[in-house]
Amino acid sequence: MDPLSPGDPREIGAYRIQGLLGSGGMGRVFFGRSPGGRPVAVKVVRPELAADASFRRRFVREVEAARRVGGFHTVPVVDADPEADPPWVVTAFVPGPSLAEKVGEHGPLPPGLVRELGAGLAEGLAAIHSCGLVHRDLKPENVLMGPDGPRIIDFGIARALDVATISVSGALLGTPAFMAPGQAKGHAPLQADDIFSLGGVLCFAATGRPPFGGGALEGILYRVIHENPDITGLSEPMRSVVVACLSKEPQNRPDATTLVRMLGLAGAAGTAYSAPSRGTAGYEWGIHPRELAAQCHDAGDLAGAEQAIRHWISLEPANPEPLVRLCEVYQATAHWEAMLAAIRQWQRLDPDDWRPVAWTGLALSELERWEAAVGCYRQWALHTPDNPQPWRSMWIAAANAGDQVAALGATEGWVKAAADDAEAWLCYAQMLLEFDRFDQAADAAERSLNLNPDEINALWVHASALAGLERWRDAMDAYRRCAEREPHDANAWTKAWITSVQCDDRQAGRETLADWTAAMPDHAFAWRAYTRELVLAGSYEQAIEAAERAMALTPSEEERASFDESTLLHDYGVSLSVTGRWDRLAGFIDSWPDSEDLTLLTIKAKSLCELGRHSEAAATAARVTAGDGSAASAWETLARSLHELGEHEQEVDAAERWFALAPDNIKARQVYALALHEAQLGDRLLPVLDGWPGGAQDPQVVSLKAQALHWLGRHDEAVPVAARVIEMVELAKVSGHANPDVGSALGAFKIEAYSLYELGQFDGAAAAARQLLKHDANNSLYWFLFTRALIGAKQYEEALAAADRWIEVDPSGNAWSRKVQALMGLNRWEEARRGSELLLSLRPDDPNALSLMTTACAACNDERAIHYAERWVAVAPDSPDAQDTLERLRADPREEI
Repeated sequence: MDPLSPGDPREIGAYRIQGLLGSGGMGRVFFGRSPGGRPVAVKVVRPELAADASFRRRFVREVEAARRVGGFHTVPVVDADPEADPPWVVTAFVPGPSLAEKVGEHGPLPPGLVRELGAGLAEGLAAIHSCGLVHRDLKPENVLMGPDGPRIIDFGIARALDVATISVSGALLGTPAFMAPGQAKGHAPLQADDIFSLGGVLCFAATGRPPFGGGALEGILYRVIHENPDITGLSEPMRSVVVACLSKEPQNRPDATTLVRMLGLAGAAGTAYSAPSRGTAGYEWGIHPRELAAQCHDAGDLAGAEQAIRHWISLEPANPEPLVRLCEVYQATAHWEAMLAAIRQWQRLDPDDWRPVAWTGLALSELERWEAAVGCYRQWALHTPDNPQPWRSMWIAAANAGDQVAALGATEGWVKAAADDAEAWLCYAQMLLEFDRFDQAADAAERSLNLNPDEINALWVHASALAGLERWRDAMDAYRRCAEREPHDANAWTKAWITSVQCDDRQAGRETLADWTAAMPDHAFAWRAYTRELVLAGSYEQAIEAAERAMALTPSEEERASFDESTLLHDYGVSLSVTGRWDRLAGFIDSWPDSEDLTLLTIKAKSLCELGRHSEAAATAARVTAGDGSAASAWETLARSLHELGEHEQEVDAAERWFALAPDNIKARQVYALALHEAQLGDRLLPVLDGWPGGAQDPQVVSLKAQALHWLGRHDEAVPVAARVIEMVELAKVSGHANPDVGSALGAFKIEAYSLYELGQFDGAAAAARQLLKHDANNSLYWFLFTRALIGAKQYEEALAAADRWIEVDPSGNAWSRKVQALMGLNRWEEARRGSELLLSLRPDDPNALSLMTTACAACNDERAIHYAERWVAVAPDSPDAQDTLERLRADPREEI
């Protein structure tokens, strides 16, 4: 190494330059060190090449390709900046002379070293070729004799240089004495050409001269193309290897991988394989790659360790141990895909070893290929069921994969393998909680707490499991412990308060809120909730103080969503009223400035509405909307107050205005839809429901649509919509939904019963009514729908039985009317007449009862038929049926009606 000249750089990129190693056609090569002190070779491109745009493009491609090349017998590219001025590339530094220098200094190599040199160079070419590269210029000057074996340099980079310079001038690519015939003819370089060059290098190493001699360029090229090589001095078995490499036809040359095997056989044929001892002909290759790998690993040189291990693998291809060490290196360097490839090779060598499965799971997890990792960890766990590590790893992978079933199974195995592991029991409890197995989750969380009482997450899981079991008091106590452990955790306080409400222990709830406000005095929600509880307890004096503290704080958006502002104002107003603080109440409500300040008027209207003073609220809100038609909050208050006042037509108008201003507000849509529903304005209700976000999946919304279609007489459309509601509710039940919308389903069955009847589909109407009766057999309306449908279907026996059951529920006239109709359908006229008499006793002036009585008497030849027909006409003078019946009976009293 030569010292730096005054004009040489002292830094290139992040590398400190310390000396000049040499120069060549591409540029100059400097010795440098990385920021961590590792020695490197820094190659800087000549300025005239750097100015060539096409060279730069090729340089970028070749550097990227060279980065992919691995293997022990190459010199890896570790860094590059093709965009720098000038461009540079950094490779690992290999101490030692080139093969040309060594042979020049010490003469030809011994046969054993030639074979070892050939094996190393063949392995290096295999690595280069596997990346799709061709070296193009393998020669003794491009082979470094490192202390641990030969290294090939300048692969890939030479290609950019050659294309940019030599090809342009029409010269040949490569060094004539070592180039293949195809190169000598100017053909595109092949990987087989590198094998030819390797044969020449081995001949040079063994004899000290190139196989086609020296002299003039034309003579060398002629001999390369047409004559046999001079391999005098080469003995078997290396002679056969070199001859195969120097075949004139590319297809007759072995590839690099085959050449590695040939050189191995050459060693077995008589050349001692063991590396030479130190000092033999100046070479120091006596250290076994296993030891070299360990030394590199201990020194933190993981790249060197990888190269040594790869050499070890080439020497002992049937030994899985170097693959294990290689996996360790890849784990340390986070080269997970490479690690997977090494593991697969390891598994092929030792299929009975379970360790590759475990390592595969690790690599897949790092690559976030969670589903595949789960399978590996499961296999590992089955091999070593008493080892907690595979179970824990499987749980992590399954959780990340979203496979809750596998995650639960993993934690079950984990607690069996590590019964004294608090973390295992905690994770098991968490998974049980995911499956609503609250009993087991509570037990598992207790086990975790027994092992580690300070684990806050176990406290949380225990509390959540108790809440799932609806053991509200125990859950409240558990959440209290969470809050006491972490007094600034608002969620813990909130849960403790909510569970106190669930167990109806308002005193405990107030104590919780008092402690919460003491621990977090600036938490607006805590003060709001405390105000609510104090009002419910009748502690109005304290409620006033709490409300004023709450109003003095600015709640977060989350807190606003959790607690309605109007509730706080309501509680404050009520507290002022109950305590007789009339002056403050007046200032709060009545004495608000009666000005045109629409903001104040909006707040006042809302407060009046919340206080139940709906007339005043409506009047105040109307003032706001008159002044600002876009005041959505005022339209909301107006609609709510008009609803309470029973002013439904005006309510519809107000709700419509609110909805028009806030079409994305689900509450506005709900209020408007319900207003239209109450007014039975189906034609206006349908567009609102059709535009409801997610409404097609909401049973209540779909039920309202079915009702609207029914009102509009669109029964053929109403029926399938109602059926959809029923289907959604049934699906919710099957899916284990906690609160399936039974009310919507019942409404849908009613619509089916009504609409199917109107469509003349009486059997379907009866089936729908039967479903209603399953829910409530004491509902008179359901019996009406059922008996009516049965009579329409002419199922008179069943209708009669249903009417009798209905009479037990409700002995009013409606049930008797249906019973009489059923008896008539069965031609049981005497019973029908007696039933009609009873019905008339209940409803003496009911046209339907008189109609039934007239018909029954006529059928029984009872002369009173004319009498009842006259009464029927008297109470229903506009009924054509009544007039017609009377006239027919007068003409012939015996005529069957």
